[in-house]
Amino acid sequence: MPTDKKFDEAAFQKWYKNHAKSLQLGPNPDDPRHKYDYRGAYKAGQGPGKSGHWPSEHKSDDHPSRYIKDGDGYLDTKTGRKLSKEKMEEIKKGIRESVSEEVWKDLE
Repeated sequence: MPTDKKFDEAAFQKWYKNHAKSLQLGPNPDDPRHKYDYRGAYKAGQGPGKSGHWPSEHKSDDHPSRYIKDGDGYLDTKTGRKLSKEKMEEIKKGIRESVSEEVWKDLE
């Protein structure tokens, strides 16, 4: 996985296709339903771990598991920042329409 500034689309497509096949991902890395920046991961020289989990820093802002409960607050998995319950309430107001009801229930 290259980390230089020049982007090789053909190499990226090959890289993604291999991961998509082994991890049963959709064939289009740009499908907005992924809610993940595979190009960003590729450019950063990152990929999935052995469990198949991708680095959280490339999640889209509306990724359904971006925010998780963490003790008495929340964790923004994209940035690694801990959030207070109050801050999470502000964020929830902005993401209510962009996450599934199942995910929404997990945030309540």
